[in-house]
Amino acid sequence: MIWMKLKHIFIALTIGFTSIFVFSCRKDENSIDPQIQLNFDIMHWMYDEMDDVYYWNTTIPIYNSIKSETDPKVFFERLIYKPEDRWSWLTDDYAALMDEFAGTPTSMGIGSIPGRIGTSDTVIIIVTYVYSGSPADRAGIKRGDIIVKIDGQEMDTSNYYSLFNQESYSVNLGSYYNGTISSFSNSISLATETIDSNPVVFDTIFQFNNTKIGYLVYIEFISGENDALLNDFGNRIDEMKSQGVTDLILDLRYNPGGEISAANYLASCIAPATAVSDKNIFVKFKYNSNYQALFESRPEYSPYLFDLFTDNGHNLNLNRVFFLTGQRSASASELLIIGLKPYMEVVKIGEQTYGKYTGAWVITDNNFPPKHNWAIVPIVSKYSNSEDFTDFKDGLTPDYYIFDNLLQAKAFGDVADPILAKAIELITGQSLGIKKSLTSEINFHSLVNPLQSIKSNLYLEKPEF
Repeated sequence: MIWMKLKHIFIALTIGFTSIFVFSCRKDENSIDPQIQLNFDIMHWMYDEMDDVYYWNTTIPIYNSIKSETDPKVFFERLIYKPEDRWSWLTDDYAALMDEFAGTPTSMGIGSIPGRIGTSDTVIIIVTYVYSGSPADRAGIKRGDIIVKIDGQEMDTSNYYSLFNQESYSVNLGSYYNGTISSFSNSISLATETIDSNPVVFDTIFQFNNTKIGYLVYIEFISGENDALLNDFGNRIDEMKSQGVTDLILDLRYNPGGEISAANYLASCIAPATAVSDKNIFVKFKYNSNYQALFESRPEYSPYLFDLFTDNGHNLNLNRVFFLTGQRSASASELLIIGLKPYMEVVKIGEQTYGKYTGAWVITDNNFPPKHNWAIVPIVSKYSNSEDFTDFKDGLTPDYYIFDNLLQAKAFGDVADPILAKAIELITGQSLGIKKSLTSEINFHSLVNPLQSIKSNLYLEKPEF
C-alpha cells in the first residue's frame, strides 16, 4: 500500500544506518552478531506489521524513539496502546500456537484457576476441567481437585506459574473443609504429551417429565484439523435433535475464546433456522481507518466487515438458549452471546464475563523460508452485534447472578451445581432445592494466569492481498 512504502523505506534506512553504526563500533569482528541482526530484523517486521494492521496504529511511537531496544518482547510492548489494549500478544513458537488451533497441544490436560487464600501469598490451584484421555485424566485428577504442592513445594505468588508449567512434576492434592485447606501425603506424577483437546469436555441430555434439555460444556473455540472438532460438535447437536431436545444449556464458564469460524459454527447450530437460512448478520467488525476504507470500497471484502450465519447442516432451531458464564468467559464466548441476542431469548446465569470486544489476526513471517518462528497477535478490530452493541468493558452482566464456588465444585452434569440447577429450574419451572452461592465461603482470590490472558482472544481470518 502506498502509505506504507515510504514508511518502509524510512525504517529500512534507519535500521541500515543503525547496523552500519554497530558494525563500525565492533572493530574486532567482521560482522554483526547473528542474533543481534536477527532481533533487528524481527523488530523491523513487528513495527512494519503493527503500523499497518493495528487497530490503534495512530498511537504507535515513531521508530526512532524505540529503536534502541534489543529485546523483541520489550520492543513489542512499547508498541501497545495501554491501557486500552490488554490483549495483543506475541510468541516465539508459532508451531506450538498452531498445535493449539489444531486441537493437539502438548499438555497434561488440566484446566485450572490459581488463587491466594486470605491475605497470605500462599497459592492453590483448583482444577476446573480435565481433558478425557489426558495424562491428568489417566492419573485420576478430576474437576474440583485442589493442587496444594508441586514437586513437594508449597506455592506462592512468585513461583506457582513456573512450577505449574513445567513439562513434568508431581502434585499433592488437598481438601477444603470448614474454611481451611489441608494437604494429602501421597503425590501424583504427571508429564506432558500431545493430547486430543476436544473443547466439548462434557455433554448429556437431561429429562424432567416431558422436557428434554441438552447440556454441553465448551471450553475453547477451536476448529481442529480439517474442522474435525466442529464436525464433532455438529454431530452432538444432531444427536440432541434426534432425541427431541427442546432446550439447550451451553456452559462457557471456563471458555476464554478462540476462532471466529468456531463461534459462527456454534451460533448457526443454535440460532432460529430462519436466521441461518436468511444469512442474517451474526456480528460486525470495525478496523483502523485504512483497512476500514479498503474493506468498504470492494464488495469481495465484505466478509471482513460482516460475519453472517452459515448453514452448516446442523441446527436445533431454538427460540432461546441458556449460557452459564463466569469471569473466564471471554472474547468469542461473549461474541456468541451478544451475536445471538437480536434473534432469540438469551439467558445468562452465573458471574460477570471478562469483557473483551476485539478481534486479532495471527501474523507470521511471510518470507520463504521464514527467517524466524515468531508470531504476533495484534488487535485489529472491534466487534459488535447486528444492533451495534459493543464496548462492554466491564463484561456482560448475568441475568441471574450465582457465585461459582470452585472450592465446592460439582462434577459437570451434577444437578447439585447451583448454576446448572438454576438453568434447569428456569426451563422446567420446578425448583431443585439447591443452595445458591452468592459469595465465597472463604477468602479465595483468583489470580490471572498468563496463559489465560493469551487465550482470551478472538482470532479472525487474515485477508491475503
